[in-house]
Amino acid sequence: MKKKAFTLIELLVVITIIALLVSILMPALSKAKEQAKITLCSNNLKQQSLAVNMYANANGGSVPFYKGTGNGTQDTEERWMWDLPYEVTRVLKKYAGIKTNEIYTCPSNNERINEDRRWWQYNHYKDSPEASPLLDEDTLSLSERKRCIRIMPYVYMFNKIRPDGTSKLPAMIGIGNDAQGRPIARNAVWVKNLDRVKMGGEVPLIVDATIEQLSEGDSGGATTGSFFEIDNGDMQHLKDGSCHKSRIRGAGRTGLKPSGANHSYVDGHVSWIQFNEMEPQADFGNRFWWKY
Repeated sequence: MKKKAFTLIELLVVITIIALLVSILMPALSKAKEQAKITLCSNNLKQQSLAVNMYANANGGSVPFYKGTGNGTQDTEERWMWDLPYEVTRVLKKYAGIKTNEIYTCPSNNERINEDRRWWQYNHYKDSPEASPLLDEDTLSLSERKRCIRIMPYVYMFNKIRPDGTSKLPAMIGIGNDAQGRPIARNAVWVKNLDRVKMGGEVPLIVDATIEQLSEGDSGGATTGSFFEIDNGDMQHLKDGSCHKSRIRGAGRTGLKPSGANHSYVDGHVSWIQFNEMEPQADFGNRFWWKY
């Protein structure tokens, strides 16, 4: 018996059905993939928060931070809120028994690899767009490890102290007005000693780096609206890829807004905060967002 072949119309119908199913399933699969990244990121913050608390328990409540070098009010190498000295991550790994650097890398940030010297050892790479292998940090002096910084995909609310004991961070945070038109500025709580923090369940300790690009030459005002193409100061080839991406259309060169950010708190718990609950808090290199 002669087999009947598909007609052109039947083939087109099948192709149309397949295309329709793909269009339905792809957003769901993409959402599931991003949710998995959010969960892994949350686990990273839990481990880091545990390490900070273990360090604090052994050091009179203090978090691991280091004063700058030099005299007077000379700044440290930490220029942005995502900067963290080499020695801090080394100390936290020691106290928590962590063997890998993976917990310091947000899975939604494709740009920053913890085996790439450009990010992980920012002060020790040549100005090149190419990835550089890591150097052996055991060859560095303790003072150098305290001074030199990593560029992290997380923001640490540790107080940044100048050599004269003053804070490098702003005394007030919150930019602009709330929905009722009232200024959202408030006293900042930068963490220096966990034992002295009141209401630890409400004070952020480590949060996802959710960063909005400031306009060129503007240190405290206009922004480009972009959260996904952040220039790293004068190193133009280092583009930050922070933020958990959403499908929400918005301003900026990529036309996307973040979906939200994981926040860990002084008491150790971690919460996922939707972007519409977050506020611009500080201009420090660029504009940093989180919920206070």
